[in-house]
Amino acid sequence: IDAGPSETPLFRAAIQASTHIITQYKPEGFSIMGVTTLVNNIISANSNRVGRSEKINFVGLLPCIVDRGRGGFHERAMEEVKSSISYHFPAPLMLTNSKKISSRQLKAEVKPDSVFKLKPSDPIRQECETVFGYINEQVFNHVG
Repeated sequence: IDAGPSETPLFRAAIQASTHIITQYKPEGFSIMGVTTLVNNIISANSNRVGRSEKINFVGLLPCIVDRGRGGFHERAMEEVKSSISYHFPAPLMLTNSKKISSRQLKAEVKPDSVFKLKPSDPIRQECETVFGYINEQVFNHVG
């Protein structure tokens, strides 16, 4: 789910349709402030699903757009979230901010539009494949 922390009709529809939930957050300011509310809303909505008896598997919170080396700012923020919310991807799973793939904001340079167009040996691609492997295991219950 890529949503704000408030319960909107779109948020409720996503919860109703979901079997598993992964939500990302950027480890800073406004994103962290909304994470607790979002998690509480997901947990609450899980018990109020209309016509569905199965519970949602909350796979967890995925840190994304992580800038490493900013004086440890993002690393400290992730530790803060991990210590206060149990639904967190295990370390070191995260998606690092990278200028190697195209961005909606930066269309001036020609770059791959997918991480899978990077070389298999590229550290950013390897990081993403590790995250995707974990998600695959959690959602489909098999290592692939």
